[in-house]
Amino acid sequence: MNHLDEQLDRLFRAAQSVWPNIPPEAPYGLDTRVAAGYRQARATDFWNPAWLLQALGAAMLIMLLSFWPVFSHQADPESDSLQLADTTVQLNNGL
Repeated sequence: MNHLDEQLDRLFRAAQSVWPNIPPEAPYGLDTRVAAGYRQARATDFWNPAWLLQALGAAMLIMLLSFWPVFSHQADPESDSLQLADTTVQLNNGL
């Protein structure tokens, strides 16, 4: 027997000795409670306007932060990053 199988067998025997009289079926009404919880969760508004506005604000912030290097290098036209971007655009337009 594999070492892992032996460990699992020991674990299952220990669990069986702790709770010997567990009923094999679910408690009465569990399926009804689960279905009611599912329906209630679906009834809530998924497209919450507050969440959408927060996500839009976060996306705008990320977009502005990603444009920051371009705007900050406008004063220095000889910067390496802009030259690299210009040559990349020129090479891709030649295809």
